[in-house]
Amino acid sequence: MIPPTGIFFDRVARTDPADPDSAKIGLGRFHAELWMLSWFGIDFLGFSKAQLVATRFFFDALFPFVLLFLVSFVTKPARKEHLDRFYAKLHTPVQKTPEEEEKELKRSFQDPDRFKKHMCFPNSNWEIEKPTRMDIIGFGGSWVLVGIIIFLLWLVTSIR
Repeated sequence: MIPPTGIFFDRVARTDPADPDSAKIGLGRFHAELWMLSWFGIDFLGFSKAQLVATRFFFDALFPFVLLFLVSFVTKPARKEHLDRFYAKLHTPVQKTPEEEEKELKRSFQDPDRFKKHMCFPNSNWEIEKPTRMDIIGFGGSWVLVGIIIFLLWLVTSIR
């Protein structure tokens, strides 16, 4: 049997431990994430402690993005000239010398759409670049290193 756990608090205790009929109070951290999700009708009574922690984790991971999108829909976008200048600087590759860099930046400022062909969604406001061969190699190489580290950890912990 898994003992019950508090939903909105780390622990739940009686106000008077000697009286089993006394009111319960929450102790420890208040889990505002679960409280907010309960507004949408989610019933957490059947959740185990692990499920509650996982739900809090997913809420903490996803809620900032949901909030970001909602705020972006109701606020006025920045002026196109400012965005073009910013993204021109962002997408212009670094050059070997400051002079070459200045030349490329000037070229990007004159034609801010020159990098549109590198975008996943070229006719939208999304600035997501298509991955290059080097991006894919770097991503794959990072995962190979993660695998090596996990293997080494397993190896070290299995030595007797």
